[in-house]
Amino acid sequence: MLRILKVNRHPIYNRKMSILKLDLNKKENVNDSLSILLTRFSHKPSPELGQAETATAHLSLFQDNKYYEIILSEHGIAGTPKNEDGLSNIERYDSIIWKGYFIQLKNINYDKSIEVVISKKDN
Repeated sequence: MLRILKVNRHPIYNRKMSILKLDLNKKENVNDSLSILLTRFSHKPSPELGQAETATAHLSLFQDNKYYEIILSEHGIAGTPKNEDGLSNIERYDSIIWKGYFIQLKNINYDKSIEVVISKKDN
């Protein structure tokens, strides 16, 4: 597993960012060398209202005949609507820099799909 980095959009990544919807168990081609598969979801519920909880998307990435796994999570506060919990998008949605790509979670439709933003590092 790769460690998730909390980062905002990084200036070395190009401005052409693609929003990609990933449906559960449906492989999507990002470009000629990268494919992504949303394999499953997990959830770490809070033991009580008002405490942190996390919904996680598990992804398989395929590049150059190699397979990698990453996770991206959405963070929230149990019992509190998103518009009232005080979390910014940077705090709510994980991002990762992976092999020259910036990948940021934008939305989770739990047990169905996610939306991610993907950008490639400028050379």
